[in-house]
Amino acid sequence: MWVLSCPQDKCKEIDEILAGFSASRAWFAQPALPSTYQLQTSFECPAGVCADLASEFFKQGIVCEIESRGAENERYLVHPRLGIHRKGIDAAGEQVIRLGQIQRFISQSQGNMAEFARLIRLAEGQAWFDIFEPLRVLPEGVRLLPKAV
Repeated sequence: MWVLSCPQDKCKEIDEILAGFSASRAWFAQPALPSTYQLQTSFECPAGVCADLASEFFKQGIVCEIESRGAENERYLVHPRLGIHRKGIDAAGEQVIRLGQIQRFISQSQGNMAEFARLIRLAEGQAWFDIFEPLRVLPEGVRLLPKAV
């Protein structure tokens, strides 16, 4: 899990939530947004709990990315204005777009490639990644890339 932006007054509440999972919690200043902090941690939690965490973080106004590995790998992208975007991912962490989704996009786009591309971007959660990208800076000043290049 990567909390990309958390206001200082919310860090304690997030710490209390994560303490229940014995997750390590070391907050760092978020260089892209003054007065906010970021946190990267990993922990094991029961199936379905990631959705509950995403919902709680959304209510708290936290910007974060939560990845769950298990019977069904998934990633939750959480932003206070955009909402929660859930997507299935494969073992390599790449998003899975199902055949039924692609067929629906083809039908909805009615042969318009620009509309088809827009629907794919929506399914990918690209709006979230566009906002998250400037926040993907570690304290050492290293910028992480979200996908293999």
